[in-house]
Amino acid sequence: MKIKLDFLEQYVEKIAIGIAAVICLAILWFFVIQSPKGEIRGQKLGPGKIDEYVKNQAERLEDKLARDPEPKEYTPKIEVFEERFAQSVDMSTTSVFPLPGKGAQVVAEDRIYQMPAMPQLADAKAENIRTVVFMPTEEVDQEHPYAEVPTDYADIDLVTVQADFDVQTLYREFEEKFNGPAVQRQWRDPSLAKPVFAAVKLERQKLNYGAWTEWEEVPFTKVNDYKDALKIPADVKEIPYGGVDLLRVKLGLDEIQKTIIQPFAYDIATPREEWFPPEWHERAEEYWQEERELERREDREQSRQRERARRNNAGGPGGMMPGMFGPGMDPGAQNRNRRAQRRDQEEESIDDIREAFDEVVIEEFDKLGNQSEPLKVWAFDDTVKPGNTYRYRLKIGVLNPIAGKNWFASGQKDLQDDVILWSDYSNATDTVKLEPMVHIFPTEVAESRNAASMEVAKFYYGNWRVKEFEAAVGEPIGAVVAIEEDEDQATAGMGLYGAQYQVDEIDYTTGNVLVDVATTTNWTSSSAIRSSDCDEIMFADSEGKMSHLAVGRRNWPGEMRSLYNEITNLASDEFQLFNSRDESARRKGRERRNTPQQGPGNLPGMFPPGMFGPGGG
Repeated sequence: MKIKLDFLEQYVEKIAIGIAAVICLAILWFFVIQSPKGEIRGQKLGPGKIDEYVKNQAERLEDKLARDPEPKEYTPKIEVFEERFAQSVDMSTTSVFPLPGKGAQVVAEDRIYQMPAMPQLADAKAENIRTVVFMPTEEVDQEHPYAEVPTDYADIDLVTVQADFDVQTLYREFEEKFNGPAVQRQWRDPSLAKPVFAAVKLERQKLNYGAWTEWEEVPFTKVNDYKDALKIPADVKEIPYGGVDLLRVKLGLDEIQKTIIQPFAYDIATPREEWFPPEWHERAEEYWQEERELERREDREQSRQRERARRNNAGGPGGMMPGMFGPGMDPGAQNRNRRAQRRDQEEESIDDIREAFDEVVIEEFDKLGNQSEPLKVWAFDDTVKPGNTYRYRLKIGVLNPIAGKNWFASGQKDLQDDVILWSDYSNATDTVKLEPMVHIFPTEVAESRNAASMEVAKFYYGNWRVKEFEAAVGEPIGAVVAIEEDEDQATAGMGLYGAQYQVDEIDYTTGNVLVDVATTTNWTSSSAIRSSDCDEIMFADSEGKMSHLAVGRRNWPGEMRSLYNEITNLASDEFQLFNSRDESARRKGRERRNTPQQGPGNLPGMFPPGMFGPGGG
């Protein structure tokens, strides 16, 4: 032990000096040779470099301040905004929103409702309008509405079916059953008490060989913008996401409610026709019929006055100059005055009819419940075929507000999965008989050529056209006839806002082929039985259906002669002025028809009265 203590005493000074030397070397390395560094803007700088860095930054800043300011170019953000807006939530009626899912067991709220009774549609009536319309040449839907798609002129039979609906009773029933005093206070729900129309189902029967076919549903028209959105499943289980609650929001938009109960018709191209539901169209037809009769009387009077003027002019120097009339003898002025007097005495003018119709068109759907008069409901059938006879019925439906919920009173559980609450069917309408758009009137037989001459009458671009053709056995009846360029009727003329349509040809094709020309014997009985020979033709349509007609007017049945006289009286080689098409033609057609007719080089009112025919306003 003594030896160890002596060793420490002998070397303690050297050990202390060694330790102090190590500490000094460490201080020299860390604080002198390896000096500490600070971090400035991502750079590590030693004490000697910091002042230099700060100095450089100050000089650069001073440099910038000494220079003239450089304005920063602004980049428009409208494209970025539009892009973000386009990617936002789509609020269209076809949108669906993901809603929270539900567990394996639905928590049922203890509610019980008695379902409201649905009033029945009443006084159903149907009427056909044969006219020229703007027919879409592309598919119509919400993204490509009828008002914007390309169209062409086309003849059409458009059947309108109208009925009355007791909307006040409907609203009262919903209010009583979902928000009335008889409902427990905690179950009353004003949102359920507002009915939302879901559909108007139109059905028809066709008269087939003396018997009516089964009822079939009529599809939406080609010009219904919302036909895809209105295809509603019958079972609530087929509705995705938000179920009936979301469907009520989507269908509750005014535009869709209007499309359901009072849809828009086709845009009509001819000023000689105007669409109204049957109740108002019948009244308009009476007015137009009187207008047409007055025009015919005026034409006859003008012809007689011109003939008298012609004879007076031929009397020598003392006669009137050609084309001139004595005081008060201008037939145009006389007839215009007569028409003005008649309109002044008219109990109901076409403007009166338009105003009466405007009163039943629904614009504010939030006031339907306060409407005391029946709601006018209508639907269209644009799939009918000329030559057929139809009758119609329809029913109306509203959304079942508690579909899919176990809130139904006993005895009404069967309605739990029904999306729509339907009314009963209306009465069946009177029959609607559609005359063919083409008729064949055989006039003569050429036995040597085994052929027949026929007059073909065809409804084409709003008028009956009649032309004579000859066809041999095996040849088609009728043809497309080109119109000479110098003929006045080649141009349909200038319509509203300068619309023009060039008619280069008239299509007289009938779709029939002459099969045979034969002689038959007719037997008649008056005082004695007599026989007479009669030529007749047999022809077949595109489906192979055979028909036969007697040749020669004296051999035609009385009904056929009357039809021929009626068509030839209505027939015209002229092409009337067509309307132009714009958005106001569809949305505000009656207002537009009340504006002055204009064309290039014409001031308002320069067209003579009656030029556009009845219905032109």
